[in-house]
Amino acid sequence: MKQRIFVFAHLHAGDPVIAGVLEYDEAGRSGMFRYARSYLERPDAIPLSMREEFAFDGRCIK
Repeated sequence: MKQRIFVFAHLHAGDPVIAGVLEYDEAGRSGMFRYARSYLERPDAIPLSMREEFAFDGRCIK
């Protein structure tokens, strides 16, 4: 089953902003993240990292 997970970032400006969307395939245990254009155009945008220490349901999203 594929899931679409919307990712928000808390930046210095206050309220969380949409950073992008993670499309996660549970069967294949893989995912792909795409930044939102509006996020990339922000002067205060920061890069997001997906490392092994950040897990989803006990498994790493790669």
